[in-house]
Amino acid sequence: MRKRSLTIFCEVDHRKNAESVGLSMGNATVVSFGDPRAGTPPLMVENPPRVALELPP
Repeated sequence: MRKRSLTIFCEVDHRKNAESVGLSMGNATVVSFGDPRAGTPPLMVENPPRVALELPP
């Protein structure tokens, strides 16, 4: 197994957020990670709409 240097950009704990408003749910965590040197040039610079989440206006 090869070790890679990845950056954790964001971690969202949906269960904790639900509990903060009086709701309950099972464990659900989303982790956004990557390597900015590897992902920025080919993905974010060349074709941002393809990798971005597009929300309605």
